[in-house]
Amino acid sequence: MMTLPLTTPYFQDIWALMGALVNGFIRLGSVSQFVLLPIIYSKVGLAPALWTASGVGASGLLFGLVTWRVESKLKAAAAQSEAIEERELIAHSDSVPCSDAAASKSSSASSALREFTSTFWLFSCAGMFMYGAIVPFWFIGGKFIQNKWQWTVQQADTLMLLPEGVIVIVAFPMGMILDRYKVCLHTRLVLISVSMIITALVYCTLAMTNVNPLCSMLALGFAYGVANVGYWASIPMVCEGHLMSMAAGIVGAMLSFLPAIVPVVSEHIAQAFGRQTIHDQDAFKIQILGVLALFAALVGLTPLLQHEIKPREKGIVLLPHEDFNSDTTNGHVFQPNSES
Repeated sequence: MMTLPLTTPYFQDIWALMGALVNGFIRLGSVSQFVLLPIIYSKVGLAPALWTASGVGASGLLFGLVTWRVESKLKAAAAQSEAIEERELIAHSDSVPCSDAAASKSSSASSALREFTSTFWLFSCAGMFMYGAIVPFWFIGGKFIQNKWQWTVQQADTLMLLPEGVIVIVAFPMGMILDRYKVCLHTRLVLISVSMIITALVYCTLAMTNVNPLCSMLALGFAYGVANVGYWASIPMVCEGHLMSMAAGIVGAMLSFLPAIVPVVSEHIAQAFGRQTIHDQDAFKIQILGVLALFAALVGLTPLLQHEIKPREKGIVLLPHEDFNSDTTNGHVFQPNSES
């Protein structure tokens, strides 16, 4: 989640692309490990496979330290530039010093939660349902495919890699399109909702028909990719820049909530509805995930009813150093003039 507050100030014009690259690399790491670890396990045993996974994870510390050094230098350069601009502003105008403005903003931080608009909360709830519909399938999809189509464990696991692999392919062009055409929040919400409707249809196809799961998993990967990139690329558009760290924490908590409880709750619901066999229970759980995907689509479209979002609004992220632009639309995005 720290990707958001760390990188948005530096890549505000191409944030959709950067967010897509981050998601793509995350999925690429997952896919590569899913492919590599079983091979290591079969060739040399469990311990080397676990050490490999641990080593890959520990390498994140090295990259984190490098990122910290780079970010510190960028922050120091930005602070120096802002200090020069502040002195010039004080020398040539009667404007309030930046330090006073910062103090004013700091004083309002105690009520930061009240600064989040209904659009942000609805957007976060849509993400909660979206991840609640996507993540649990990773844990039951392979077993369900194996039992229903009588595939081997290896065949089912290989098929489960398809959605992750398709996300890697879809992420980069999707991010480029969002940035290149300055796709507004209105359109992004529609894309996310349509993707979740496709996800629900795929789940119903898997659970209720005997159609070859290969096509379903490809469609699932495409829907996942569009929804995932669209969602992460839109987070900076639903809150002000100085709230980004808190927004990242809130979104992260909400995205993790349903994936944590849906597997347990759906198990009890399946048993309560009389699903006795493992196959019937898994099919019922997948249908529940389809319902959650439809909820994500519905909640994702709800912000369009808010007056805070204009359908043809093409703006850019409002970041802390741009707060002097007063013509904002409730702090979400602002329409840049020719000078900006």
